[in-house]
Amino acid sequence: MKCEIIKDLLPLYMDKLTSQESNREIEVHLQRCRSCREYYQEMKGELPDILPRAQVDETALIRKVSRKGKRMKRLAILVILVLCVLLAGSVVVFRPSKVDSSEVELLYGRVGNTVYAQMNESKNRTIQFTGSVDSIKDDKGNSIGQEMYLKTLTSVYSPQKGGESRWEDTITEDNQIVRWIFEFEDKIVTIENGELISEEEK
Repeated sequence: MKCEIIKDLLPLYMDKLTSQESNREIEVHLQRCRSCREYYQEMKGELPDILPRAQVDETALIRKVSRKGKRMKRLAILVILVLCVLLAGSVVVFRPSKVDSSEVELLYGRVGNTVYAQMNESKNRTIQFTGSVDSIKDDKGNSIGQEMYLKTLTSVYSPQKGGESRWEDTITEDNQIVRWIFEFEDKIVTIENGELISEEEK
């Protein structure tokens, strides 16, 4: 029988609807014809055994996978180390540090009722401050002014040379005293109503 006829008969053969004589013809043809045999196996859902099985050296495969795993582990450790170094460096760069009074220029004064203080940083750093603001009271507990305590720090390296910070206030009948206290690494400087009151070494 021709291949086309066999392929037409195969669905009937699978459903056992062909005669015994047709069955013998189909089976003989399937043994001889590789193309029809593969077609029949695909119809049955089987994969034809056309390709030879690969010879797998399991030990070599395990060694290869193990080496790849070790490389990945080394790479992960290297990435973690680089990130730790970068983090440590950023902590050093970005952590505020104390400022010596000789590292800045402190200007102050009074123009009419306006008092001011200005701090100029001489290095390529940004000036930062921490501190508090308190009310100055007389013996009876009445507010007669304001005191600002400023701890002077520096932060991130700045591409521009120096930085400037300025404070201004107005002296009035209610606000008779304006006091700024600057704490440096080496001393504490007190300015009141635009005049230097004290410089205490630490």
